[in-house]
Amino acid sequence: MSGIEHCQVLGPFNSGTVLMQSYVNHLFRNVRHDGFAYWKHSLPPRYQRNSDQRILMQDAVGEFPGVLLICMVRSPYFWLPATCRRHYNFRFTTQSFDLGQRLRSPVYLKGELFINLARAWNGYYRGYAHYLEPMGRVIYVRLEDLVRNPAATIQRLETRLERRPESDVAAVVAKLSRRPSKSDNAFGSAWEEKNRLEHVTRTLRRQDLSFINQQIDPELLKRFDYPLAWPAPECARPGLGASAAAR
Repeated sequence: MSGIEHCQVLGPFNSGTVLMQSYVNHLFRNVRHDGFAYWKHSLPPRYQRNSDQRILMQDAVGEFPGVLLICMVRSPYFWLPATCRRHYNFRFTTQSFDLGQRLRSPVYLKGELFINLARAWNGYYRGYAHYLEPMGRVIYVRLEDLVRNPAATIQRLETRLERRPESDVAAVVAKLSRRPSKSDNAFGSAWEEKNRLEHVTRTLRRQDLSFINQQIDPELLKRFDYPLAWPAPECARPGLGASAAAR
């Protein structure tokens, strides 16, 4: 187990941290019993004034020394449908008339939100990769993989953690997934999130997907086995990407 004595689940909101922690608690010896059910960063992170440089959250390394961190991966595309559906009927007070006009533009606002969401996602997982991967202390688990095939995810964890001898994977999976339709159930919430990802190409135009793809770190997409481009052949309407490129 490479000197790993404990494990801890980390991840952004709605990334399956509760469900993952439930599996860990039921199946493995290496669980921290210090009051933490799960531990999350906030998203989107804060940005320094007049800078795109993210304020790095290095407390994961200091908070959990010598601990194997199970980092839940929530696809950046989860945020896109909600962003597209949001209404931008804001009133902005500004000394610059031109800036005020731009801020009232839905295309401008949507573009800025997409860019900021991509920066937040990039910064979050770049931080984990930078601080934790050199120490070999992090395992990435995608939310959709945990929901689709929890047994395979558990098998990955067994290479680093010690299973409880009396634990039964099939029984634990059946117990935790017995009510997938309940949103207050950890499995149900994770299942809903997975479905949003699977249907994202039905709610977004091809140009919007292309635009957000340009903002997301391709190395992170490769690391987490996400496609570098999302095909949406049924979507032929002009989208954000074309409008933003014209600005």
